[in-house]
Amino acid sequence: MTQNATAATAQKRIVATEGQEKAGLTTQDLILIAVLLAAGAVLKLTVASFLSFAGMKPNFVIAMYCLAIILTRPKIGQAILIGLLAGLMCQIPMLNATPLVNIPSEILGALACGCSSTSR
Repeated sequence: MTQNATAATAQKRIVATEGQEKAGLTTQDLILIAVLLAAGAVLKLTVASFLSFAGMKPNFVIAMYCLAIILTRPKIGQAILIGLLAGLMCQIPMLNATPLVNIPSEILGALACGCSSTSR
């Protein structure tokens, strides 16, 4: 009797997580996205002017939202929302040569990055 009881409790339990899709972004994902976008904005406002070459400045916000999309693997609509937030953040200093062009370009960039990261 004790062998049957121990055999029943000794069975391995496997939880299948493959095939289940995420319902959405978790709180941890949202915090990661917020921290990366904030870091990109700070780097763009401070370090980018020192790294300018031939009148071009690097945009660290693009690097950070692409990194956030690759790490969190959001759905397409969520990736577009991340791009919209990044585009609006790029408009804050109002030092752009072409104002309001960043918003659609960041949305399209986030869409391209989101489509490539969800296809795997």
